[in-house]
Amino acid sequence: MLLMVDSTDLRGALAWGEDFLKRAGIDSPEFTAQLLLCHLTEHDRTELLLHLEEGLSEAHWREFKQLVQKRASGFPLQYLLGECGFYDVTLKVTPGVFIPRPETEILVEEVLTFFKGKEEAFVLDLGTGSGAIAIALATNLPDSRIVATDISLEALKVARINAIENNVDDRVFFHASDLFEVFKNEVELQNRFDAIVSNPPYIAPEEKESLPKEVRDFEPPEALFAEEEGLFFHRRIIESAPTYLKPGGLLALEVALGQAKEVKQLLESEPSFREVRIREDLTGIKRVICSLRT
Repeated sequence: MLLMVDSTDLRGALAWGEDFLKRAGIDSPEFTAQLLLCHLTEHDRTELLLHLEEGLSEAHWREFKQLVQKRASGFPLQYLLGECGFYDVTLKVTPGVFIPRPETEILVEEVLTFFKGKEEAFVLDLGTGSGAIAIALATNLPDSRIVATDISLEALKVARINAIENNVDDRVFFHASDLFEVFKNEVELQNRFDAIVSNPPYIAPEEKESLPKEVRDFEPPEALFAEEEGLFFHRRIIESAPTYLKPGGLLALEVALGQAKEVKQLLESEPSFREVRIREDLTGIKRVICSLRT
């Protein structure tokens, strides 16, 4: 039996939201209900929990029910909130734009470590999406310049807004491009980048049905799936990156579970790369592969 509540009371609304989400099998139903109500009332979580007896207007109550019901259907929480945290920045995310994942922060860490003690950083971010990697790097490398590409005009629109809102729009430059295509006639960019970083699409299409509903049904497929068992883009990047990296420059790529061995072999068979290294995420999955340009 669904919980009945007094719709004018924050405490009651939270109880109803938690119960509804729990019945729908949504992870962390209490926390999710709190975030949705914070989003609606513009309270932070501490303020919300200190004002549980506060009234909720009929209009807000209707909107809260709609948000909860939408989340219960599988619609991603980040799209409902309109933002997500990544590394140490806050990013706008909208339907049609890939939601940054915590494990991708490892890519940022690897690039920041590479530049420790170096004065300049000229970085290329391929498949930037919301601009997460590029903006996190620019925020933490004050003397950096970041070039970021994506094939999605919708994603680039959001990424540009994110760069402005994080005050790095003077150092992050976005281009609509399929990986390196926009640079193929730019001779001055050959062997110029200190680092190339990418979290490319890497899910094999045949794995689609095994994905969580909120990923499979709501995130943009062009940001998720890649042919050749998920390695289509990794192969293209490894093939072209030597043209644009400086000698000694860093290539850092995110990979899916089970892909690290093959991507490592691709790099080791390419004479233009040396010192291939794998980094695990917090769950022990081999998640990031780094190599240096010879």
